[in-house]
Amino acid sequence: MQIRPSPGPLQLQARLFGVPQFHVGDRPVQLAERKTRALLACLALQPGKPVSRDRMVDLLWPRATPAAGRASLRQALSMIRQALQDDEGRLLQASRDSLALSGRDVHSDAMRLEALAASRETISIDDLPVGGSLLEGLTGFSADFDTWRAAEEARLAALAVALCDR
Repeated sequence: MQIRPSPGPLQLQARLFGVPQFHVGDRPVQLAERKTRALLACLALQPGKPVSRDRMVDLLWPRATPAAGRASLRQALSMIRQALQDDEGRLLQASRDSLALSGRDVHSDAMRLEALAASRETISIDDLPVGGSLLEGLTGFSADFDTWRAAEEARLAALAVALCDR
Protein backbone atom coordinates (compact mmCIF):
# COMPACT_ATOMS: atom_id res chain seq x y z
CA MET A 1 0.00 0.00 0.00
CA GLN A 2 1.27 3.46 -0.92
CA ILE A 3 0.91 6.29 1.54
CA ARG A 4 0.26 9.62 -0.10
CA PRO A 5 1.20 12.80 1.69
CA SER A 6 -1.74 14.99 2.56
CA PRO A 7 -2.17 17.84 0.12
CA GLY A 8 -0.70 21.16 1.13
CA PRO A 9 -2.94 24.07 1.98
CA LEU A 10 -4.80 25.70 -0.85
CA GLN A 11 -3.82 29.35 -1.20
CA LEU A 12 -6.15 31.68 -3.09
CA GLN A 13 -4.63 34.81 -4.60
CA ALA A 14 -7.28 37.38 -5.55
CA ARG A 15 -6.84 40.53 -7.58
CA LEU A 16 -9.87 42.64 -6.71
CA PHE A 17 -8.83 46.00 -8.13
CA GLY A 18 -9.48 46.08 -11.85
CA VAL A 19 -11.12 43.05 -13.45
CA PRO A 20 -11.11 40.41 -10.69
CA GLN A 21 -8.69 37.55 -11.20
CA PHE A 22 -8.15 34.51 -9.01
CA HIS A 23 -5.35 31.96 -8.77
CA VAL A 24 -4.80 28.88 -6.63
CA GLY A 25 -1.04 28.57 -6.57
CA ASP A 26 -0.02 29.37 -10.13
CA ARG A 27 -3.25 27.96 -11.61
CA PRO A 28 -5.83 30.52 -12.79
CA VAL A 29 -9.34 29.99 -11.46
CA GLN A 30 -11.81 30.20 -14.34
CA LEU A 31 -15.41 31.16 -13.55
CA ALA A 32 -17.65 31.74 -16.57
CA GLU A 33 -20.59 33.35 -14.79
CA ARG A 34 -20.37 37.00 -13.67
CA LYS A 35 -22.46 36.35 -10.55
CA THR A 36 -20.21 33.45 -9.58
CA ARG A 37 -17.14 35.68 -9.95
CA ALA A 38 -18.91 38.38 -7.93
CA LEU A 39 -19.71 35.89 -5.17
CA LEU A 40 -16.08 34.76 -4.92
CA ALA A 41 -14.89 38.39 -5.01
CA CYS A 42 -17.30 39.38 -2.20
CA LEU A 43 -16.01 36.58 -0.02
CA ALA A 44 -12.37 37.36 -0.90
CA LEU A 45 -12.86 40.97 0.21
CA GLN A 46 -13.60 39.76 3.73
CA PRO A 47 -11.87 36.42 4.26
CA GLY A 48 -12.54 34.70 7.55
CA LYS A 49 -15.74 36.70 8.08
CA PRO A 50 -18.97 34.75 7.60
CA VAL A 51 -21.53 36.31 5.27
CA SER A 52 -25.13 35.21 5.46
CA ARG A 53 -26.47 33.21 2.55
CA ASP A 54 -29.58 35.39 2.55
CA ARG A 55 -27.43 38.52 2.18
CA MET A 56 -25.63 37.05 -0.85
CA VAL A 57 -28.95 36.05 -2.43
CA ASP A 58 -30.27 39.59 -1.87
CA LEU A 59 -27.15 41.12 -3.45
CA LEU A 60 -26.83 38.82 -6.47
CA TRP A 61 -30.30 37.37 -7.17
CA PRO A 62 -32.67 40.06 -5.92
CA ARG A 63 -35.50 39.30 -8.33
CA ALA A 64 -35.56 35.56 -7.63
CA THR A 65 -37.92 33.95 -5.17
CA PRO A 66 -36.15 32.95 -1.94
CA ALA A 67 -36.07 29.28 -2.99
CA ALA A 68 -34.80 30.06 -6.50
CA GLY A 69 -32.20 32.49 -5.12
CA ARG A 70 -30.88 29.90 -2.68
CA ALA A 71 -30.75 27.31 -5.48
CA SER A 72 -28.77 29.76 -7.64
CA LEU A 73 -26.42 30.39 -4.73
CA ARG A 74 -25.89 26.64 -4.22
CA GLN A 75 -25.09 26.26 -7.92
CA ALA A 76 -22.61 29.16 -7.81
CA LEU A 77 -20.93 27.66 -4.73
CA SER A 78 -20.62 24.33 -6.50
CA MET A 79 -18.97 26.04 -9.50
CA ILE A 80 -16.56 27.88 -7.17
CA ARG A 81 -15.61 24.68 -5.32
CA GLN A 82 -15.01 22.93 -8.62
CA ALA A 83 -12.91 25.80 -10.02
CA LEU A 84 -10.87 26.01 -6.79
CA GLN A 85 -10.56 22.21 -6.66
CA ASP A 86 -11.73 22.51 -3.06
CA ASP A 87 -13.91 19.43 -2.61
CA GLU A 88 -12.98 19.20 1.07
CA GLY A 89 -14.01 22.79 1.87
CA ARG A 90 -10.60 23.95 3.03
CA LEU A 91 -10.90 27.32 1.27
CA LEU A 92 -14.65 27.81 0.89
CA GLN A 93 -16.46 27.16 4.15
CA ALA A 94 -20.22 26.92 4.02
CA SER A 95 -22.75 26.27 6.72
CA ARG A 96 -26.53 26.15 6.49
CA ASP A 97 -26.76 29.91 7.04
CA SER A 98 -23.40 31.45 6.13
CA LEU A 99 -20.38 31.39 3.83
CA ALA A 100 -16.75 32.40 4.24
CA LEU A 101 -13.35 31.93 2.70
CA SER A 102 -10.58 30.72 4.99
CA GLY A 103 -8.99 33.78 6.57
CA ARG A 104 -5.47 32.39 6.54
CA ASP A 105 -5.50 30.95 3.02
CA VAL A 106 -6.71 33.97 1.03
CA HIS A 107 -4.51 36.84 -0.07
CA SER A 108 -5.60 39.85 -2.11
CA ASP A 109 -4.52 43.28 -3.23
CA ALA A 110 -7.25 44.74 -1.00
CA MET A 111 -5.87 42.86 2.02
CA ARG A 112 -2.38 44.12 1.17
CA LEU A 113 -3.67 47.70 1.11
CA GLU A 114 -5.36 47.20 4.49
CA ALA A 115 -2.17 45.69 5.95
CA LEU A 116 -0.09 48.60 4.67
CA ALA A 117 -2.53 51.08 6.20
CA ALA A 118 -2.40 49.28 9.54
CA SER A 119 1.41 49.10 9.50
CA ARG A 120 1.97 52.85 9.47
CA GLU A 121 4.58 52.26 6.77
CA THR A 122 5.23 55.14 4.39
CA ILE A 123 4.94 54.27 0.71
CA SER A 124 4.79 56.12 -2.59
CA ILE A 125 1.73 56.18 -4.80
CA ASP A 126 3.54 53.92 -7.28
CA ASP A 127 3.79 51.20 -4.61
CA LEU A 128 0.06 51.07 -3.86
CA PRO A 129 -1.43 47.64 -4.64
CA VAL A 130 -4.28 49.28 -6.57
CA GLY A 131 -4.92 49.01 -10.29
CA GLY A 132 -8.34 50.06 -11.50
CA SER A 133 -11.68 50.30 -9.78
CA LEU A 134 -12.77 47.71 -7.27
CA LEU A 135 -14.45 44.66 -8.86
CA GLU A 136 -14.38 46.26 -12.30
CA GLY A 137 -17.08 44.85 -14.56
CA LEU A 138 -19.08 43.38 -11.69
CA THR A 139 -21.98 45.79 -11.34
CA GLY A 140 -25.68 45.86 -12.10
CA PHE A 141 -26.78 42.77 -10.18
CA SER A 142 -28.81 44.88 -7.78
CA ALA A 143 -28.87 48.40 -6.38
CA ASP A 144 -27.76 46.95 -3.03
CA PHE A 145 -24.76 45.24 -4.63
CA ASP A 146 -23.71 48.43 -6.42
CA THR A 147 -24.10 50.44 -3.20
CA TRP A 148 -22.05 47.88 -1.24
CA ARG A 149 -19.33 47.80 -3.92
CA ALA A 150 -19.15 51.61 -4.05
CA ALA A 151 -18.89 51.82 -0.24
CA GLU A 152 -16.07 49.24 -0.19
CA GLU A 153 -14.27 51.08 -2.98
CA ALA A 154 -14.59 54.39 -1.10
CA ARG A 155 -13.31 52.78 2.12
CA LEU A 156 -10.27 51.33 0.36
CA ALA A 157 -9.63 54.56 -1.56
CA ALA A 158 -9.59 56.45 1.75
CA LEU A 159 -6.95 54.03 3.03
CA ALA A 160 -4.87 54.59 -0.12
CA VAL A 161 -5.10 58.37 0.22
CA ALA A 162 -4.15 58.20 3.89
CA LEU A 163 -1.13 56.04 3.00
CA CYS A 164 0.08 58.55 0.45
CA ASP A 165 -0.44 61.47 2.83
CA ARG A 166 1.94 60.07 5.47
